[in-house]
Amino acid sequence: VKQRYGRVPNFFAVAAESPAAISAYLSLGKIFGDSGLSPVEQQVVILAASVENKCNYCVAAHSRGAKMVGVPDEVIQALRDRTPLKDDKLE
Repeated sequence: VKQRYGRVPNFFAVAAESPAAISAYLSLGKIFGDSGLSPVEQQVVILAASVENKCNYCVAAHSRGAKMVGVPDEVIQALRDRTPLKDDKLE
């Protein structure tokens, strides 16, 4: 995680206290590898789910992740505001 993000986000630091929890979370992240979705599409899905679940920490973290893979700022903001996306495929 540190190599990928340059730091260890708080979630991972806490989850690492439980080998089962961190293993499960990292395994869950691998699902997208076989999905056929681009990194931008993956982050749109993750951010939309975070917004839907009203997880403020997750929204903040995944907004940063979305920005890191090149999701345009207007798409990130639309997801956070729960407004339609102009890109039909991402919508």
